[in-house]
Amino acid sequence: GPGDALKEKVVVDHLLKKHQVCLFFIDTSRDILNVAINNLDNNDILKEAFIADLKNFMDISDISHHTKKYYHATNFFTLLGNTLGNYPQAMILTTIRSAMSPGDKILIDVRVTPPENDIEKQAKQIAETIQEYDNPNERERILASLSEAGIKETDGVVEVESNSDKRFPQMRVVEQYFCFTRNRVVSYQGTDIYFAKGERILVGYSNKYTFESLKNLLTSHGLHIIKHAKDDTGKYYQVLCELA
Repeated sequence: GPGDALKEKVVVDHLLKKHQVCLFFIDTSRDILNVAINNLDNNDILKEAFIADLKNFMDISDISHHTKKYYHATNFFTLLGNTLGNYPQAMILTTIRSAMSPGDKILIDVRVTPPENDIEKQAKQIAETIQEYDNPNERERILASLSEAGIKETDGVVEVESNSDKRFPQMRVVEQYFCFTRNRVVSYQGTDIYFAKGERILVGYSNKYTFESLKNLLTSHGLHIIKHAKDDTGKYYQVLCELA
């Protein structure tokens, strides 16, 4: 999930100072892969793109075996831009863990949440985070997705909340909902689904981590943190991991 690959570019430029690098992009979207490749202007390194799904651990394992067979002995995985927090985290970590071998490393980049006892910082970040997820661009993106099921802007409103995660109290989760403002029958894949006024659909979420919650999550999935640091903005943790 490289997105625009601008963070990956920083990593690649650093690695090139001491290492030979081959670059492999993995995503479910051909368009995203094209953007990522175009933004990596290092024309002297080999690049390959793979359309694959993180839900299928065999896809990632096969790609990992392919790169080691034909190019180099170890892989350096990157999972940047809070990708871990925006998708089912257990599924992502299980998939990547299964594709790693001794000697491989993974760099993970996640959004930070202040400790719960720092009430002032918590309140400030909650307000800033909600703004990031409750704006015209986000609403347009959500409505474009819902329109495929025939749901229209006049059917409801987008609501954004920030709460402690019920299963992982040390994390915060930002949730986006579409709330119906009128009764509506939605036909989806041949089935009529009735929504009453006030009912909501969860349309997006993003986890935010304390360092302790991130460490516990990674440890429970067989990863050991070698190094960790916050970025210059203080909004992201970067953790470098290997197999435990």
